[in-house]
Amino acid sequence: MNEITANLEQSTCIIDCLNKYEAASGQKVNFDKSSISFSANVSNELKNTLCEVLGVNYTTNHGKYLGLPSLIGRNKREVFDFIKEKAWGRMNGWRNKFLSRAGKEILLKAVVQAIPSYVMSVFALPINLCDELERMMNSFWWEYGAWDLDIVQDLFSERDQQLILSLPLSHHERDDK
Repeated sequence: MNEITANLEQSTCIIDCLNKYEAASGQKVNFDKSSISFSANVSNELKNTLCEVLGVNYTTNHGKYLGLPSLIGRNKREVFDFIKEKAWGRMNGWRNKFLSRAGKEILLKAVVQAIPSYVMSVFALPINLCDELERMMNSFWWEYGAWDLDIVQDLFSERDQQLILSLPLSHHERDDK
């Protein structure tokens, strides 16, 4: 039995299961909205045959469902970058506002820290992303005496960056003597 014949038998078994599900539940699968993905080692011939038998489209991008990625590969940092961008966008929107310490604290705790909470209820975020979010919030908090993140990241190792960025800078501008 060759690979295509074996997979055709498996795909007809899937169709049978879906038909039984439809009969038992009264719910019907919408194949126009359904798609399938394959690993890299599946031949194009087999992909086309299975898509035809199952009546679904082939896709490499499953997009998002309820605001979360449907499929996560090896690069979790890239997948969850939208959290960092959203938090950074919120903080940048507040930068030119004259906020008291209490105002900054409320915005950070009520808005920025809430951004990743839904994602964190479903996925474990990479530690380095959490560290980066913390550094961004620290930068916003210590704004008028803030470290230049780009320069610190360019010049120092990750360990040294964490140590440097954890040091608060003065809020008061002073002339060098």
